[in-house]
Amino acid sequence: MKSLTVEEFRKLKDASGLCLELRNGDVLRKRRPKLSQWILQTGLSDRFKAAFGNRGRAGTEFPFRPHPEHQLRVADVAWVSRERLKRTLKGDLLGAPEIVVEVLSPSNRASEMLDKKHLCFEAG
Repeated sequence: MKSLTVEEFRKLKDASGLCLELRNGDVLRKRRPKLSQWILQTGLSDRFKAAFGNRGRAGTEFPFRPHPEHQLRVADVAWVSRERLKRTLKGDLLGAPEIVVEVLSPSNRASEMLDKKHLCFEAG
């Protein structure tokens, strides 16, 4: 299968109810979070909002591009400073958010979590 760019990836349509991510040019389908995971995610997001106020934005299922061309990833929960958001509001967040939280679920593999950790640290 051909390695996709982010622009090509955005043109894909997926009617399966799964989330799509672009990893090293490959499209991966991920399950949407279950209610219990979503409650945990939104709770963490709310805590970031309370702790940091208007100095940035917190959210769930947060898209970011750790490497510009063949990566479009999603953080379960993330916080990004207002200054970075101002620079990227019209496009994608380049690099990793300042804070990234991944909520472990039975479908996560340890190697996948370790890879995402390294990817985020490498991307700032």
